[in-house]
Amino acid sequence: DRRKTKTRVVFDGSAKDSEETSLNSCIEAGPALQPDLCGILLRFRKKKIAVTSDIEKMFLQISLREQDRDSHRYLWRDLDLEASPKVYRMTRVTFGVIASPFLAICTTQEHVQRNKELYPE
Repeated sequence: DRRKTKTRVVFDGSAKDSEETSLNSCIEAGPALQPDLCGILLRFRKKKIAVTSDIEKMFLQISLREQDRDSHRYLWRDLDLEASPKVYRMTRVTFGVIASPFLAICTTQEHVQRNKELYPE
């Protein structure tokens, strides 16, 4: 009987380097675009049909702009502590970065605006 455990890589955007600088301290968080939860619940009950979605993988569906990817570099070293770490850079919005919720909601709102003519209701 093998058990499978879902794992998700989460980066700590607040982790500081030797100069006390973190990724989250260097980038804008963006305005809070999340609507009020009470308002969401009231609107949810207003219509006959409600749409819900699972946002579990939402961040990873959004690409970072090419010019922003260098700001999202990280070092990775396998178990061999003697080896030099490899430098990677994120290509997707990630958990743990202060701007991720803003980017996800802003992207969703942009797609809604682009497609409102096709799906008016």
